[in-house]
Order: sequence, then structure tokens, then C-alpha cells
Amino acid sequence: MKRVFTLFLALAMVLTLAGISPAARAEDEFNFGSTQDNTYWNETLKIGCTLDENWYFLNEEEILQANSMTAEKLDGKLAEMVKEGGSMIDMFAQNLETGATVNLVVERLSVVNSLVIDEKKYLDISQPTLDEAMVQMGIEDVEITQESMDFLGQEHQSIVITGSFNGVPVCETMVVVKSGRNMTIITVFSAVDGEVEEVLASFFNSLD
Repeated sequence: MKRVFTLFLALAMVLTLAGISPAARAEDEFNFGSTQDNTYWNETLKIGCTLDENWYFLNEEEILQANSMTAEKLDGKLAEMVKEGGSMIDMFAQNLETGATVNLVVERLSVVNSLVIDEKKYLDISQPTLDEAMVQMGIEDVEITQESMDFLGQEHQSIVITGSFNGVPVCETMVVVKSGRNMTIITVFSAVDGEVEEVLASFFNSLD
């Protein structure tokens, strides 16, 4: 059962890579985050989270593989890689007890899109794709709600997806955080009541 849930989230994660525009300038700085002792932190984004020992974070090599990158390609050319790909997975973790997953994807908006697309517009564009993909993956009784939520001490836009998979209720929440030309998408999936909210509450924006 856990393998099924993991597959569901892995597929759902791909939806956040559908990108609105891949254009970016090479001089725009962006760097990978890092994970140590079950704490993830990205200095560029000023976003991090700490999860308990039941969670496994993909290591740097696994993250590169998830992005179809190699260490050689990243030799001083990360900004160009993001420019070419438009978006990248920066963090992925799974709860080995419950099968829940959380991932963080970063998309670089073009200069023009960064001026006209806010968090709500971004989700408005993404929602039809999400709806179709859920049905294709066999999720039944799908309900998708877009709403504001308190995240990292501020109001941000989110999409809450509920449904059932093989008769088991599932829930997924996507939160978007726009900062300049970075659109950060945090996605949490769980079949355990209340776990999505607990994981979202584990995020922070300062190491102090």
C-alpha cells in the first residue's frame, strides 16, 4: 500500500513541473538547498523544514537523478540548468511509517511573467492540469479547492486536493510562495488524517 501511495505522489509531483515559462537569465542566482540531520534549508529561498526520524530525505545524488542532472553538469552552471529546464526539484522526503511525502519544487519565471503572474494566477493556470491528472491516475471522488492559508507567517495561495485511491481517503496540499522570479511549490501528500497540516507546520523561514 505504501508503494502505491509513493507512486501517486511521485506522479503528482510531476504536475508541478508543467511550468508557465522557462525563460530566465543566467546571471540570476539560484542554489540548491541542503539537508542535514533531517533539516532541509535553502538559503536562496529562505525556506526550510525539520522532520522527525521517520522521514527519509533524498540525498544530493538522488535529487540530481530526480532532476535528470549529474554532478558534472552542475559544475558552476546551475543557473543555466534552471534556465533551460524552467523548474527543478530541490527537496523530497518520505515518511517511512505512513508513506506520506513532501517535496519542494522551484520554478523560475520570465521577467514578464514575474510581473503579471501572482500566486493566485499561477494556481488558476495549474488547476485544470491537476484535475485531469488526478482522474488519469485513478483518483476517485476528486475535489480541488483553491484557498488562502497561513504559511511561514504570511498569507499564501494553496490548492487542497481530496479523493480516494483504492477506497482509501487521500489528501494533498500544494502551497505556492512567490519571491521575485522564484515560484516555490511545496506539495504534501498523506492518507493519515492531520498529517498534511503537521508537515506544513514544520516549515520555517529563518535558521535563528
